[in-house]
Amino acid sequence: MNLDRMFEIQGYLDRRIRYSRRLMGENLISKKVLALQVEIAELAQEVGDAWKYWKTPRPRNRERVLEELVDVLHFLLSIGLDIGIDPNERPIYAFKRMDLIDQFDAMFDMARICYIPEQWHWTLCVYLGLCDMLGFDWDKIEAAYIAKNDLNLSRQEQGY
Repeated sequence: MNLDRMFEIQGYLDRRIRYSRRLMGENLISKKVLALQVEIAELAQEVGDAWKYWKTPRPRNRERVLEELVDVLHFLLSIGLDIGIDPNERPIYAFKRMDLIDQFDAMFDMARICYIPEQWHWTLCVYLGLCDMLGFDWDKIEAAYIAKNDLNLSRQEQGY
């Protein structure tokens, strides 16, 4: 897991967005936390078979699940940059709860307070547990993150 590289990549995108949107110096933490929560909710929608007990389950679209996992990671990294996280300061591991519903609950709980440095660390650990429970290893997440980051940069160049 190369968080240094991902922080660097995310930092470049964040600076581009801040500059192009004239947001230099503006505190965006609360907006990023809300965006993170929305992305977690979109991810939960993609795995509705795990919790929509009233519906006939449909097969998961793994590519959409991966895309939503990556969107969550973008905001998590962005918040980490804003609060001065050193990605090498603490050991990172996948923290897993009893089942997928509990994991989502933990992710929502942690997202609310991830702007606190120690809580950011725990949020990342819960996120990694969620990735694992959904069947994605870090190499797959990292490759998808880089691809999505390239798309996001392209979108910014096109005035997205």
